[in-house]
Amino acid sequence: MAVAAAAGLLLLPGCGRQVHDRCLVDGKDRTTTVRDGKQASDMRVYTTCGTFTVTDNWVSGNRSADLYGSLREGRTYRFETTGYRSGLLSQFPTIVAAQEVGP
Repeated sequence: MAVAAAAGLLLLPGCGRQVHDRCLVDGKDRTTTVRDGKQASDMRVYTTCGTFTVTDNWVSGNRSADLYGSLREGRTYRFETTGYRSGLLSQFPTIVAAQEVGP
């Protein structure tokens, strides 16, 4: 029971907040899936710091489409993320803020 509660806390926005500095964006893609009978899309960003997702985040007021669209391949960023990488759950940290930095 305690393990399930702790795992649930990790999924809350704001938990596991990290900063990834000087991440070169290698690629981006957007996939569409059907979840619970509704169409959903996943936006992934591939970088030298790892793979991240971009999703709406009600805590930070993040507008995912705007953030995702502003990221450019071949440019270097400082990312603020929330969440953790879980291969078992197929989850990636989520970008909540991005700032372009020099090469």
